[in-house]
Amino acid sequence: MTKKLHKLVNGERIELSANEEAEVRAKWAKNDAEQEATAWLRHRREGKITSHLDKDGKRVIDSNESGYPPISDQLDQIFHEGIDAWKETIQAVKDAHPKPE
Repeated sequence: MTKKLHKLVNGERIELSANEEAEVRAKWAKNDAEQEATAWLRHRREGKITSHLDKDGKRVIDSNESGYPPISDQLDQIFHEGIDAWKETIQAVKDAHPKPE
């Protein structure tokens, strides 16, 4: 059983009506679905996953917590150490985690 939802009105705790509660729960469900749908992109930005195209040209997500460094670290490395140092870092990740054939 789910708990009833409440709101504060002039400092008083009031139970939401059935319609208000349904609206709030629908919004939460939509937000959860959107977050789940975009989780792969957020993880890719943070360097936690890689992806590749399979033999049929479909995108395959390779979950990989030890993947590429976060993009902010990569940009910092390019700025301070140059593009060749960055290429070495990226190549080391690629070598450690080859894409499936």
